[in-house]
Amino acid sequence: MKVLLDAGVPKDSLMVAAFHVKLRKLGHQIFVTAREYESTTTLLEYFDIEYISVGRYGGKTLKGKLMADLERAIKLTEVFSEIGDLDVVIHFANPATARVSFGLGIPQIILEDTPHAQIVHRLTFPLATYVITPKCLPRELLQHMIAPDRLIQYDGVDPLEWVSTFPPDSLFLNKLNLEISRPIVILRPAETYAYYYLDYSRGEPLLFETRLIETILKFYPDTQILVFPRYSDQREILARKFGDKIKMPRRFIPAYNVVAFSTLLITGGGTMVEEGALYGVPSIYFFPKKLGYAEYLREKGLPVFHIVEPQRIIEFVLRVLKDPDNYRIDPQPIIKKMEKPSDKLIPLLEKLQENS
Repeated sequence: MKVLLDAGVPKDSLMVAAFHVKLRKLGHQIFVTAREYESTTTLLEYFDIEYISVGRYGGKTLKGKLMADLERAIKLTEVFSEIGDLDVVIHFANPATARVSFGLGIPQIILEDTPHAQIVHRLTFPLATYVITPKCLPRELLQHMIAPDRLIQYDGVDPLEWVSTFPPDSLFLNKLNLEISRPIVILRPAETYAYYYLDYSRGEPLLFETRLIETILKFYPDTQILVFPRYSDQREILARKFGDKIKMPRRFIPAYNVVAFSTLLITGGGTMVEEGALYGVPSIYFFPKKLGYAEYLREKGLPVFHIVEPQRIIEFVLRVLKDPDNYRIDPQPIIKKMEKPSDKLIPLLEKLQENS
């Protein structure tokens, strides 16, 4: 089959890379498109995946986001038409990709695990041939947008796809001058400019992260703090405030390679908290609402902690740093029982191929 994989954000690229390995082994002809946003394209280059760059980040305003999406739809139409005779498009609930695939009559499979992205779901799910989600995303939230027989669920989480495909490389610790013998705390600020975060962030680049860093350095000065900023202004603020007291990668680093060796992870989003939990690392997420996939991992027994109040986060971080071994676990007995998205994707491709 001629299969096109489309990546819109960095997490998509990790999924694309893992699918690329599996689908090529099955003999499929793979094409990849990607939006220029954060490390989306850099990740594909890291995995030596050829891609066509299509589209850009629309910025902070609703108008900017809309214009960028419309422009991307036009460009995707041209790319899909130039490739020709695509059998299926696989994407991660990207509105432009969904609209173009539908408009050109190309079957599409959407993989999605974000419960709070309801506007995106409304723009994409009704156009899909199939939608694959983890079971922790309740079916009743989605069934009004897609027929039940086209909504496929698996018993796992998305990051298990790449965590199980690509072993972490400790050489990245050396590249960052991190010592495995000293505590490593990873901080990923919130995606404060995303439309679903604007009500909480009020458009401010950072929430409480500077106070958290100050407290860690005060009580545990031997701790190595590695920050993965999402935006340039987050980086600029933290660099001005802390200088070389913290580390922020200037070159691209696939985060899972260092997450696996960290002492503690704190993030405003969900993907990295899933990675941390799958490696058995105590992982805090401070997204304002509970995230289904994170709570799923917590209920399975993995070290996930949802804490929203800044002071409670700081207090918990200090407790973990006092006795890290009390919080880290061996995750293998748990994750061996879980499913990956590809466990459902590959049979669907076989079904499409039989019906074509």
